[in-house]
Amino acid sequence: MVTLVWHPTAPLAAGTVMASRFLLSRRRSVPGFLIASLRIWRSVRRAPGCRAAALRAQPLARTFWTISVWETPEALRRYAAGPGHAVIAQRQRPRAAESDFAYWQSAAGLPDWAEAEHRIERVRVLREP
Repeated sequence: MVTLVWHPTAPLAAGTVMASRFLLSRRRSVPGFLIASLRIWRSVRRAPGCRAAALRAQPLARTFWTISVWETPEALRRYAAGPGHAVIAQRQRPRAAESDFAYWQSAAGLPDWAEAEHRIERVRVLREP
């Protein structure tokens, strides 16, 4: 497992959190998806309004996770629609067999992976018929 975390230099205030999980359909998609994920991770760290971001890759399980904290929901929407994310995400979308997203307002500090996994699991359960 590979985990990349951007640690902010100042304590994090409350903000909008976005967590994601991508399960790839094929193992041969992992290298390309990892490279694309690293590009997005680098660009998100420089995005206006982004306070922190983390990426966790589980290549053998074909699974990728992200957590990011934003000043406002609008800052997150602007980044997601911008060139640092939208073009890369659109190219990678066919490789994902499943993708799940969770959003919430956080207290101060960086949310942990256990909380992100729990929130994404709740989204998946609510989505299933």
